[in-house]
Amino acid sequence: MIRDEILAQGPASVNREIRALITEHGPVRRPEKELRPPPPPEVPPLRPAALEPAWSKRKLILLRNSAQSNSESVVVAAALKLLRAETATLAHDADGNIDQRSIASLWNVAECIPGYAPAQDELFYLAHLKTFLEVYPKVLNYEWPGFLAKRFEEMMFHFDRMVRQFSKWRDFVSDAEKDRLTSEQAADVPALAKMMIAALREDEARNLIDPAILSALEVFQAPLQGNTERPERQTPSLIGPSKLLLAHDVLESINNIAKRLAEAALGIKNLGSQNGTRLKTGLEQNALPLGGKDNEKTYAWMMRTLLGIITSAPTQALHSKFCWLKPIVSPFGH
Repeated sequence: MIRDEILAQGPASVNREIRALITEHGPVRRPEKELRPPPPPEVPPLRPAALEPAWSKRKLILLRNSAQSNSESVVVAAALKLLRAETATLAHDADGNIDQRSIASLWNVAECIPGYAPAQDELFYLAHLKTFLEVYPKVLNYEWPGFLAKRFEEMMFHFDRMVRQFSKWRDFVSDAEKDRLTSEQAADVPALAKMMIAALREDEARNLIDPAILSALEVFQAPLQGNTERPERQTPSLIGPSKLLLAHDVLESINNIAKRLAEAALGIKNLGSQNGTRLKTGLEQNALPLGGKDNEKTYAWMMRTLLGIITSAPTQALHSKFCWLKPIVSPFGH
């Protein structure tokens, strides 16, 4: 109610009084920022590793196209065939001159070298074979004959030059050198790999995850699950760096799988949200496992798997590697 004395003062005074009354008795307006829904958690980009899966037709797969290199695929294939022949010839010529463990290793490596430009997981497997093979003349023999040692060095030079043609491997090695795993972190990687493999074997994963991902992860993590060498054969100062590099690869591969699962889980959650917030994943919607009747089970499996990564006791030393997961799984875990 406006007082008579205010009315008597004219329109300007009346307007001021009305504004004062609205300010004093009007509805409380929340700041604009409080009305906006919080942005969805962000999933970091994948990092170079053997396994960099992608969503395709609602399934997580490994891309089978050749890894990008500095040379044409035909040139890469020819160079790999030459390297395979060189390794096999060295194994044949060295037979009887050095111990049979080294001979067997050379033959095994020769058989693993493809005659075509490899996919990324095949490339990384080959590159890790090279890092392990480098220690054999020093670890498994007291002394190589000079002429064989020279040929081995030349073969390894060609091997190293071959794998370094691929930018993904160069980037991976650079990242591993900049962000070195501690011994405690490396020791936790095998347990983390076992947990992820067990999750990928569950029924909910069968129609969601390409079996090639499980198979590749099993192959890469196998050398980390324990050394069967006799104690006198072990040389940690030599074997350590190659295993540390492999542990880094397994860790980043698992991290990449987790990132893809997190993308899909956030997509499913966004699909069922009531506030209409759109999730920006950088992917086509029809690529993610959305819209099916099994979304609830799929989402539960994804979140259970992601939650297991950061809550499992064996991975406590690796928590810093998965800190990005906490805002994604925290609503699910509480």
